[in-house]
Amino acid sequence: MVELVPIREADRDELREVVRRYWIGLMPHAPVVQDPARGEVEFRNRFRLDDAESLHWWAVLDGIRIGFAKVDLAEENGERSAQVRDFYVEPEWRRRGYGRAFARAMIGWLREQGVGQIDLNVRRDNPVALAFWRSLGFDLALYHLRRYL
Repeated sequence: MVELVPIREADRDELREVVRRYWIGLMPHAPVVQDPARGEVEFRNRFRLDDAESLHWWAVLDGIRIGFAKVDLAEENGERSAQVRDFYVEPEWRRRGYGRAFARAMIGWLREQGVGQIDLNVRRDNPVALAFWRSLGFDLALYHLRRYL
């Protein structure tokens, strides 16, 4: 069974390495990957472990950290929502049902906290992730268009 284990400040160095592998797999040519200084700034800004509005979890299987997630919480007009900002399972643990178990544990925890809506973004060049999240009941909610100049 995959457990959600909070990421602590003492885990920061390990998290930095896992996030780097995540970014390399997701966007290998991005400035945060190509320029270590930019990567460090983005890491520090994005993964503020003391932020009360953000949750950072390890996915742990039999004591082994197999991935991580970062989720931001919000409340508006008494309605609680969540935004999955990052979700990653190490390649050697994929295609075995562990990512699905991790996502279900995360969704269940959020439901228990009264979250009524969960949003996330999937890159258009990642059909595997799109299929994964759709299989968990997520569906297209809007189109976000972008043009690079």
